[in-house]
Amino acid sequence: MTMTAILQSVGALIFVLCLIMGVALILRRLQGEKGLLKVDGHEKRLKIIERLTLTPKHRIYLVSRDQDEYTLLLSGDNVQVLSRPQRKRDVKPVKK
Repeated sequence: MTMTAILQSVGALIFVLCLIMGVALILRRLQGEKGLLKVDGHEKRLKIIERLTLTPKHRIYLVSRDQDEYTLLLSGDNVQVLSRPQRKRDVKPVKK
């Protein structure tokens, strides 16, 4: 093989690898925390809305699942639920 053929092959390989990495980055951004892409044809049900770092080992997360929001405290290996949504009860008027 001549030097030009080797350089052409290496250049083509680098181009293809860059193209694959570019497509991967675009897909990752589309699928990021905003959930623009759907999972298995359905929208994502679980989203991290906000994160607050208290100390290097303690963080508070506001997590949304369907229409409910939960506040979680993460510390090391422990997870503690700080607030849960109130379940709506069907209140029927009392007949007198």
